[in-house]
Amino acid sequence: MDDPRFDDVLEAAMAAEAARVRRAHEDEVARFRARYAEEPRRAEPTGRREPPRSTSRVTHAESPFSSLGLVAGASVDDVRRAFRQRAYATHPDRGGSMAAFVALEAAYRAALDLASRAA
Repeated sequence: MDDPRFDDVLEAAMAAEAARVRRAHEDEVARFRARYAEEPRRAEPTGRREPPRSTSRVTHAESPFSSLGLVAGASVDDVRRAFRQRAYATHPDRGGSMAAFVALEAAYRAALDLASRAA
């Protein structure tokens, strides 16, 4: 195998294979980067803290009726029915949060008071 043409052909074949492998690798890297593109980075914290958010569902802008899913001026029976339905879903013994249940109870008391005064 001392033929110089064989060495030239072998060298050319190896160079072509190396180029093919390099292109395949570059294509695979490009597909990977396109599929798993990095998410934009979040801004670094400034050291300032945001004020704590209220855990209560009843706010000054929200009426007790809307907290119960009712329109203002609902009857006492409607208020009781709505509270029982929501209390069943948000009760801590049924997997709800205590803060949400306490807020719902406060809204119920306020709505019941307003509904009984209107009646």
